[in-house]
Amino acid sequence: MHRVFKLSNLAKLPFSIRAGALTAASGSSDERFKFLSRCAEQTIQLTTQQWTLMLPLFFSILDPDIIQSAGDQLETESGQGDVYQSLLAALSTFNTLSHLISYEAIPQRALPELWARLFPWMEFLDAYEDFAELSSTWVNIKAHSYAHFLRVFGSNTENKPAIRLSLSQVAFVVGRTWSRLIETSPRGSQNLDALFHLSQWLYIWAADDAWDLAIAEDLVAGAGGMSALATLIVSHVRAFLPTPASPRDRHTFDPIFDILIFVGTLYEILPNFPLSRALLNRGIVTALMDAFRALLDGTLHDDKGDVGGFANFIQVQLSSYPRHKWTGKFLQAGLISAICASAATPHMEPALLTFGIILNELLPLMTIYHSVLSDLRPAFESLSRLDASPFFAEQKDLEHWNFVFKMIEYRLSIHQLYTDGNLNFCLACGNVKCAAPMSTTLKLRRCGGCSFSLYCSKECQVQDWRFGHRHACALLSTRRHDYSHLSDKDRSFLRHLIFEDGRAWHDEVSHHRQDIVLKLPAAIPYILFDYTDQNSYRTYKVGLLDELDSGFDDDAVQDGRLVVQRGLGIYTAAAESC
Repeated sequence: MHRVFKLSNLAKLPFSIRAGALTAASGSSDERFKFLSRCAEQTIQLTTQQWTLMLPLFFSILDPDIIQSAGDQLETESGQGDVYQSLLAALSTFNTLSHLISYEAIPQRALPELWARLFPWMEFLDAYEDFAELSSTWVNIKAHSYAHFLRVFGSNTENKPAIRLSLSQVAFVVGRTWSRLIETSPRGSQNLDALFHLSQWLYIWAADDAWDLAIAEDLVAGAGGMSALATLIVSHVRAFLPTPASPRDRHTFDPIFDILIFVGTLYEILPNFPLSRALLNRGIVTALMDAFRALLDGTLHDDKGDVGGFANFIQVQLSSYPRHKWTGKFLQAGLISAICASAATPHMEPALLTFGIILNELLPLMTIYHSVLSDLRPAFESLSRLDASPFFAEQKDLEHWNFVFKMIEYRLSIHQLYTDGNLNFCLACGNVKCAAPMSTTLKLRRCGGCSFSLYCSKECQVQDWRFGHRHACALLSTRRHDYSHLSDKDRSFLRHLIFEDGRAWHDEVSHHRQDIVLKLPAAIPYILFDYTDQNSYRTYKVGLLDELDSGFDDDAVQDGRLVVQRGLGIYTAAAESC
């Protein structure tokens, strides 16, 4: 046992409280709580050193042997009697220990031993808070103390191994504590201090590479589920957004940076982007853009690496599935104007490279969608006036941006024609042996299985089924389901965009496709327009459906690679045509 926890230290207390402390150390819970309450009233008369001398008393109050019997009594007696006093004594001890830790009055080497006593009580009080029917004052003391303990003990080198062994249990308590702090006035000064401690704890263990799936799932469970965790993250960011009267320096943004680093860690652990989708639905985009605009107006010059990290997180969000929805939300929130402003802000230099990637790679990939182009159009004038040279270190990248800009300008022109109703989409029968010409007025029936192939008659449908559609129907139906996240208007616009692009390449496309049909009459040809290639306005490939790259099914490329056309002259996206 560390020397600060030895009972002999109580003999060094002032005479006025020495006897009471010795009695409380070996007395009942009621006696302990009454003594602590009496001491709290004499706080002014006790020095920090004298409070430190009472650590043996606090150590005895947190006796883990009390926990089991206390839990049994709470469940049967609703927190009445001696057990309730034990809880209040423990909470009062938490409050005092939190103050002593703030004054660095507890030796660092004593912290691991103290944590071994503290954490079982933290778990117990967290689990039995409702049974105990604690007042809001005690609940707040509990949450604030927990946040402080988590940060201090988590950052203590000697204490880390012990915490790491029980990190899943700690993560669950963190989720519960975080939820409590966000529920109760997150922008209040005390809650901000507690949230600051929590964000530091989350950053410490993210930077320590300690998270795994089990620990992340316990945090999610403690928070109340994935949607609840997303709400906590967004609310946390908003809690630290500076007001017009507050300073905008490094300390202002540290908690936001810490949370973004932590979220980036979760993205690498949690599968299928569930947190990403939950954050999108809870308003993370507007919170991030509000923080970024505050950053532009701030005075954060001392650590440019964090500025680049913030911009990189925006890039991560823009790359999250479904990407076109993320892009649209960021455009609505003013991404383009922020990018333009960043070019003229000296301390945004580390972010410029990231924004160059957004301009040259992510933005053009997403401008095949009607929704994204609709959100981009109001900001296009700012984009056209942008001096892009600060974003690109190499001349070839700047030249590529000029090419990308023209590509976006071209797609916006198609978007305008589509919006005005001036695009005529030609259709043709899906039976390659049918002689019906392409037409904008031809009335066709959809295949009931895949909802993709179109036919001018029942006879053509039967003939095409025998010709090979029976092999492709299920595959096309599956791909149609994979694109269910796209709106009807986005799917419709994609078909028109592909048709317009296809018209420019019609002769070459038809030539390659007819070659396949003539050489392999029983084969099922396809045409692939791959919009992931940012070096060309349009890229197409003609091949056999059975040989289609399986990578097409990956979420990472679904947004930009579009299978089109089974019938001669039909340009339509297989998965978008429903």
